[in-house]
Amino acid sequence: MNRVFTIVFSLLMCGSAYGQWQITGTVSDPLGNTIPGATLTEKDNQNNGTITNASGQFQILVSDAAKVLIVSYIGFSTKEIVISKNVKNINIIIEESTNLMDEIMVVGYGNSSKRALTDNIAKLKSKDISDIAVSNFQSTMSGKAAGVRINATNGKVDGGINISVRGTASISASSQPLYVLDGMPLINTDESSNGAPMNPLLSLNPNEIESIDILKDASSAAIYGARGANGVILITTKSGKASKPTVSLSMSTGISQPTNLVKWLNSKEYVELF
Repeated sequence: MNRVFTIVFSLLMCGSAYGQWQITGTVSDPLGNTIPGATLTEKDNQNNGTITNASGQFQILVSDAAKVLIVSYIGFSTKEIVISKNVKNINIIIEESTNLMDEIMVVGYGNSSKRALTDNIAKLKSKDISDIAVSNFQSTMSGKAAGVRINATNGKVDGGINISVRGTASISASSQPLYVLDGMPLINTDESSNGAPMNPLLSLNPNEIESIDILKDASSAAIYGARGANGVILITTKSGKASKPTVSLSMSTGISQPTNLVKWLNSKEYVELF
């Protein structure tokens, strides 16, 4: 009885191994860097698959009917590799995906896809602020970001700016948001000039700004702590790009004249009044 069982078991094992062969190889990018964690599966049998190790190498046992291997990895295009029994070793090169990605939002702790983002963030691009003739970049956000209130403290060109993100968070402390320019927090306390507050961020040219991201909820405190209690305004400036040199000109003109002028008396009228 034991002999019969042994023979049947051996026949089953031989039958299961029949018609299979092993393929080994590596997966890398066009620069020759190996890719660990890439997935390889049979096209007609998705249950049979493997992943590359830390060195980008793989080893897979495919069935006799297998003709195509599917190689995939996050950020890279899926590639189909035609295989045959005389192929035992394959070096596979996959390329980065050229498909358009979702809009990327800049947050305090990195970048995130807009589709997967759950934080409350308002984003302004350069085209949203480049055609507005203002003396400071804060005024370009007026009416363009929900929950952001912008008021000038006085009528001076260099006057201070009060920005309130989702209302006033404190009665006695400052309600100004934190400004972060290319990852560097800025001191935005209004300077005093002849008793009137003056905006210290006037040196930032709106035409040099690539984007403005306004963090409006509690996530702004994830990295900036108490400084981000009133919201965080992330400013990203423009940088050089690999393209032909371009020259751009931004200018604005206007006419101003005094109104409601006081009419003064001349000498004769003054004597008559006196």
